[in-house]
Amino acid sequence: MNRPVVAKWFANLEARVDELGIRNMPAHLWNVDESGLQDYSVPNRVVGAVGKPCYQSTSTERGETTTIVAAFNAVGKYVKTLVILHGKRLKPEWLDNLPADLDVMLRMSASGWIMSELFLAWGEKSLLLIRQQCRTSNQLLYEPQHIKR
Repeated sequence: MNRPVVAKWFANLEARVDELGIRNMPAHLWNVDESGLQDYSVPNRVVGAVGKPCYQSTSTERGETTTIVAAFNAVGKYVKTLVILHGKRLKPEWLDNLPADLDVMLRMSASGWIMSELFLAWGEKSLLLIRQQCRTSNQLLYEPQHIKR
């Protein structure tokens, strides 16, 4: 990134916020972020209690990708998190014994990455929740810019 690119992004954001009439209304500004997680060990990176022995195992496999999509607004409210698992079919037994308060939408994709149709399905449900939570008109939701088509 460079200064002109960042400056243009903020100028576009301010223009859109003014166009929607939501300046100084943080509950109307929603951020969406997508992260791909790999389930494999990274050498020399360990999480554990300080002063306790740590054991590390390594794998020659690359691991599978799980993608997380989350959205929250500038006052800390959030909508259902989208978790995309690698595979073609979500097995019903994977949903057994999940915590009752776990607020996620589980979906599958062949690669484990987000695809347009998954983002749109999540977005439809999220927009309904956003409207219910805010009970006001205009909202600004920024979507990931690297969705595979």
